[in-house]
Amino acid sequence: MSASRRPARPQRPARPAARRTGAGARAGTVRRAPAAPAVRSGGPLTTRAAILGLVVLTLVVSAVLPLQTFLDQRADIAELERSQAAARERVAALEAEKEQLHDPAFLAAEARRRLHMARPGEVSYVLITPPPAAPEAAAEGGPAAGPDAPWWAQVRDSVAEADRGPQPAPAP
Repeated sequence: MSASRRPARPQRPARPAARRTGAGARAGTVRRAPAAPAVRSGGPLTTRAAILGLVVLTLVVSAVLPLQTFLDQRADIAELERSQAAARERVAALEAEKEQLHDPAFLAAEARRRLHMARPGEVSYVLITPPPAAPEAAAEGGPAAGPDAPWWAQVRDSVAEADRGPQPAPAP
């Protein structure tokens, strides 16, 4: 065996046969057949465009839920910040009121106003004026009815009204 042997080359695929054109064609001049134009089928939407649209749609749908959650959380945070600011204002008002309670002049004024207290040697007068009588209460001889009436009068009136029962509607 000889050592200079080369491995066999793979064979190339066969090329389409060239054709000669016309009677006046020169020898050795070969003209190839014109390539057929690429045929597109499927209309204006190609497979690549459909896949791209599907990917974009998937991305949009997958981004909607986290975006909605984010916006809801931002609204909750804003509401909590507003309530926290209101609570801080309330605390500041209560601390100011607490500071007032340490002032002896404020305490003396509140004792006079709320408890009708007087200093030694002072004479205090309390004027008690009857409330204006309502026409219905004057006819019954009892206290006024309604939300300004004493609680016992409201209970009495509600029991009397329940005792009367439902009244028929007036005929037109």
